[in-house]
Amino acid sequence: MKQFQLTIFGQSRVLLIVLFFPISLLAALFIGLSIDIPILNIITPILFLGIVGFGLYYFSIGHLTIMQNEKNLEFEWNKKSLFNYDEIPPIEIEKIETLVIDQNQFLRNIIGQGRTIKINNAKVQKKDSAKFIKFLTKNSNARLIDSWDFWDEKGWLKTAYRINTITLILFIGIVITYLIMKGFNNRLLLFTPLLIIELFLYQLQMKRKKTNANNYRSDVRHGQT
Repeated sequence: MKQFQLTIFGQSRVLLIVLFFPISLLAALFIGLSIDIPILNIITPILFLGIVGFGLYYFSIGHLTIMQNEKNLEFEWNKKSLFNYDEIPPIEIEKIETLVIDQNQFLRNIIGQGRTIKINNAKVQKKDSAKFIKFLTKNSNARLIDSWDFWDEKGWLKTAYRINTITLILFIGIVITYLIMKGFNNRLLLFTPLLIIELFLYQLQMKRKKTNANNYRSDVRHGQT
């Protein structure tokens, strides 16, 4: 019997983090800009983000043991004090239809037998994630897609794109307004280009996937006609 140890970030919980984190950034920026004491206007928002980040980390993380028992995969969670994950019923390896994998190293979902098993192995503490992905791709006939494809199939991509667009516009608007009113005299503003670049990169990735998905659907429609 083969056994794999994975560190997991629950996808539904990560989705909440993705939606909540830009709000946290805006809140941290507002806190920093509202404090006139030079040291505190940097330390306070960093401390705020640190507390929020730790809470989100503990909320989202889990440790999962996956065992191959003949033709099935069985799943067992390590128990936490709070925010435990629901039990995952076994699945037949031959019945796995789709694997959602990003960058050939992050397994997001295992789809088969009419259900979706949410994995989402972490970037840190990777443990046996590479071995498990290799095992799945070798021993199943599942199709391989990435998270943007999965979000598009679920109808989430447009919503995420709109939220990121609004957040990006608001963030840039706040920074420009502050510069006009007070000038570039706050060291906290040194971090804003990095945050804007990160949001902009997400924007480009989602836009590219939306364009590819629309082109694919157009080709399919023309092919059918």
